[in-house]
Amino acid sequence: MQPLSELLRNVQTEAFRIASSREVSPNLLRARLCVARVRAALEASEALASHPAELSEQPLDRLLLHHSPAYVRTRRLALRLGVRARAEFRSALRGFHDFEPWSRVIPYSPVKSELIFASAGRGRAIQTDKALRSLSKYVTNIYHEQNHAVLWRLLRPAAKLKTKTDFQVHAALNEALTTLREY
Repeated sequence: MQPLSELLRNVQTEAFRIASSREVSPNLLRARLCVARVRAALEASEALASHPAELSEQPLDRLLLHHSPAYVRTRRLALRLGVRARAEFRSALRGFHDFEPWSRVIPYSPVKSELIFASAGRGRAIQTDKALRSLSKYVTNIYHEQNHAVLWRLLRPAAKLKTKTDFQVHAALNEALTTLREY
């Protein structure tokens, strides 16, 4: 298993190599760095053994399950509370619009294979960067959504939220706590 520190060193080495090449435009440099980072992270993830709690086609899920105790704890707690993830192709905008706080299902877009294909360098760096940016609009932050689901179940029960203001305050608290868990 490649440690994360080694993965970061490899990305830094690639970044230095790209940056030190002659006459590279800023856009091309940014594109090449983005592609190198995505490719390195996906390769590191794929090199690990599969994990029993891994979500099919969820980018970097395996890497996070192997290297982040907080990610594993949140996944286990969500599963204990009856929260499940379901592969369903949808944009982040649709996910935000269709958000149901007490749903026991977290939909996520199964795009790992597409990210692997796009980051493989089969096209020009700018095209690859655009493809990756486009695909990123479909990647679900499972950790964030699991934290929401757990907090909606552990904080104030729905029956006690009598007014729209009660719900808005509860939602703001949930978002703040969820965001704090990510840092």
